[in-house]
Amino acid sequence: MSKWKKVRLGDVGNSLIGLTYKPEEVADNGTIVLRSGNIQDGKIVLNDVVKVSKNINSNLLLKNGDILICSRNGSANLVGKSAIIDNFLENVSFGAFMMVYRSPLNFFIKHFLQSGNFRKQLTRSATTTINQITKQTLDNILLPLPPLDIQKQIARELDTVSELLKLRKQQLEELDQLTKSVFYEMFGDPVRNEKGWEVKKVESICINIFGGGTPSKKVKEYYEGDIPWVTPKDMKSYWITDSEDHINELAITISSTRLVPSRSLLMVVRSGILKHTLPVAINLREVAINQDLKAFVFRDDVSVIYMLYLFKMIEKFLLKGVRSVTADNIEFNSIKGLSVPVPPTYEQSKFADIVTQIESQKALVKKAIDETQLLFDSLMSKYFDD
Repeated sequence: MSKWKKVRLGDVGNSLIGLTYKPEEVADNGTIVLRSGNIQDGKIVLNDVVKVSKNINSNLLLKNGDILICSRNGSANLVGKSAIIDNFLENVSFGAFMMVYRSPLNFFIKHFLQSGNFRKQLTRSATTTINQITKQTLDNILLPLPPLDIQKQIARELDTVSELLKLRKQQLEELDQLTKSVFYEMFGDPVRNEKGWEVKKVESICINIFGGGTPSKKVKEYYEGDIPWVTPKDMKSYWITDSEDHINELAITISSTRLVPSRSLLMVVRSGILKHTLPVAINLREVAINQDLKAFVFRDDVSVIYMLYLFKMIEKFLLKGVRSVTADNIEFNSIKGLSVPVPPTYEQSKFADIVTQIESQKALVKKAIDETQLLFDSLMSKYFDD
């Protein structure tokens, strides 16, 4: 890349500032105006769109090949996220905190805007300290620009790997959906319980239910152990094998946290994430937890895998009870007293066996995703990093 000349984005394309509109111009019918939330994972999604009734300059209507960029947001990490417009709807514009970049070279530049080099240059810009990109900032970004034939070759290579990554992620989503479909097929809707399974309170099918705590942060020695100390930030998977922070046995002795037996169910009961998601997971080894989690230790005749998916199936129902005091939290007594369908143990075990098989397939797909992502990151670094 060192042999490639560097050019300003403003010299090979044009950047446009998004549309400003008044609240009274929002209407049920009119031009769709995209905002930062409409860019997700490098794609345009039409969830939660705004429509405005005012006349819009045709130059501010999106065209195929445009790159839509988030130019302002409350989070610096979201500023600069982008997506290319491809086979898009007509009569769509973009809002004031968005920008569009137009260039005949966007087939190549779309990849550069996803690179670490682009992000570093944004970070060095003074305007990003207030989480904003100006037209001048974007125009002054330096793009390493090889000859056109090499641009096309690089774009084809990155497009191929990117599409493969997309397909593998889609495969993972389909496996997740398969598990949910199997649950519904075997047990029906757990809220309606149309199959008439025996209903029991959650606390009645548990050996124990308890919370956690935080050893004093002032004593560094407490955090010099090998016992995983699970907090909401670790609850990103259904299977917990480790955590970011670790403590030792002394920390457990002097604090309100305690060891959670392996293959218990962990649930986040206090976190902002409860606005939209109920994180639950099964710990595959002994762990400790902080006060934002609860641990359910189920009886031997109750499958923890069945209960994990049951909680996910009734997630929306449970989140209706989330209240906000100093933080978003679930009224835990209502969880303990919740009546849930409990099928015969052999039915639960059958479901658990199917989940185990699906999880094995997911593990292979995740490995393929990691390998493909590594290849993509390597190519991006090769072509765009200084």
